Amino acid sequence: MNKKNSINSLFYDLDQASRICRLFGEQNFKKNCKHDLVFDEFLILDYVTLNPECCQMDLTNALLKGKSHVSKILNQLAKKGYVKRIQDTKNNRIIKKIIITDNGNKIFKDTELQMKKILSVIEETLDKAEVERCRKFLQNIKQAIKDTNYINLD
Repeated sequence: MNKKNSINSLFYDLDQASRICRLFGEQNFKKNCKHDLVFDEFLILDYVTLNPECCQMDLTNALLKGKSHVSKILNQLAKKGYVKRIQDTKNNRIIKKIIITDNGNKIFKDTELQMKKILSVIEETLDKAEVERCRKFLQNIKQAIKDTNYINLD
């Protein structure tokens, strides 16, 4: 009989895979990034590049990070001259829209190229159809958890 416990569960396996992926990203980023940028800053630049009308709350929700953590990273990026925050309105509320500067965009594109090279080494070892099934499965898990209303992502 295969006994089920926390360590022998889907959620444990997902957590371990997530942590290993995060470590892989952070360690390879640190080793290969030629710019004054840390991994979380890169992730924010990546999100803002894909969502140019975003604000801090959008980042907080998308990255599942606390407001103060995202604010600290945005302050660091602004101090480095990689982003600007411009006052705007969204849904009748005053927000600070995040804009990537020309220098920030240049740094992001160069760093993104390096990261894609690193990630391609892993991706080439995986079956593309299996990767797509896995991504769909992970999206289904996220949605199932959100649907239970046991967690608050706001």
